[in-house]
Amino acid sequence: MTEIAYDILSEDTVASYVRGRPALAALLDAESLDVREVGDGNLNLVFVCRDDHGHSLVLKQSLPYVRVAGPSWPLTPDRSHAEARGLRAAFDASPATSPQLFDYDCEQHVLAMEDLSHLTVLRTALNDGAIVPDAVADCARHVARLLGRTGLLTLSSTAHHAAATGSENRALCAITEALVFREPFIDHHNNRFGDELEHRVRSLRADEVVRREVARLEACFRDRPEALIHGDLHTGSVMVGRDAPGSRITKVIDPEFCFYGPVAFDLGTLLANVLFATARAECLGRLEQHEWLRGEAAELWRAFTDEFWTQWADRADTSLTDAQAGAWLDRMAGDTLGFAGCEAVRRVVGFAKVTDIESLAPRDHVAAATLVLGTARRWLETSATTPRCGRSQGFAAGAMG
Repeated sequence: MTEIAYDILSEDTVASYVRGRPALAALLDAESLDVREVGDGNLNLVFVCRDDHGHSLVLKQSLPYVRVAGPSWPLTPDRSHAEARGLRAAFDASPATSPQLFDYDCEQHVLAMEDLSHLTVLRTALNDGAIVPDAVADCARHVARLLGRTGLLTLSSTAHHAAATGSENRALCAITEALVFREPFIDHHNNRFGDELEHRVRSLRADEVVRREVARLEACFRDRPEALIHGDLHTGSVMVGRDAPGSRITKVIDPEFCFYGPVAFDLGTLLANVLFATARAECLGRLEQHEWLRGEAAELWRAFTDEFWTQWADRADTSLTDAQAGAWLDRMAGDTLGFAGCEAVRRVVGFAKVTDIESLAPRDHVAAATLVLGTARRWLETSATTPRCGRSQGFAAGAMG
């Protein structure tokens, strides 16, 4: 049993907590507070707090275990440190796509941030059949801006090394390494998939090219500290909506998995989640949404590269050449497909499924999962075998085929 060395908040105790925290008491009237626990993720408690004067914010507390599993799966609550660091860095780099952090209580592992509950989770919107222009592109630009602010484009090699060393997030990186790169490709108790997929999964696991590429990508994930990355950039970590007619909002949330790693991992995770939505739309016969989603791989890459070149123009080290940047983007294009393949396999085979696929009727579920696994295998084989040179230009065609 995990020993809990701090107070776990509840709807009944949040007002008292706010009252005793000066930074929060200045923002909310604790005497008229309405509190709702809304966390539906795998790890944390999340409270939406509103007072009678129209003020609101969100409190997020890290538990000392994985919430979806309970105390039998201990997990350091110090991941809240990483999330606070990630929120600050992201807001500094791209305030338009990042929630504001108001306070961080490192002893109770509580973050207080901007209330985005008026927005919709992107995965929910896509599951419901919505077309959400700019959301994926906004996320890709967010990744590029974070690279521009925390990578070697801005920082000296000494500062970059110090920042990377100070942002280790070993416990959550270990979870990613296990769930994304290892468990789905072996027989493991965390895996779960139907008999209808058994042959495809076994064939995928037996593909030597795939296995070698997954091993290479895991090493890349572990050993390439290019910039501060989100580390879990799926459509459930994105909020969308409008401020006013014609004014769209995209906010990237939940960077608790953030660390200095390969930027392609964020892009690949995002691309895989576009694939899940695409498979769902195809199986449900949502023709207009399906056609739009098929074009989002190109939009993702276009938005990222456009913003990358904007950041590149202001790079600190002007001795770096455009040819070097182009070669880096070519390598990243291939790695993005590879990381997307790993994420796609694990969400069908391994732990922590996605509702895009899981909420489908059995027949559609099998069809969507089959499509995802087939695309994932093609992505991994493409990442492993396609020459690095020129990949960037052919990214969209390689992504959705």
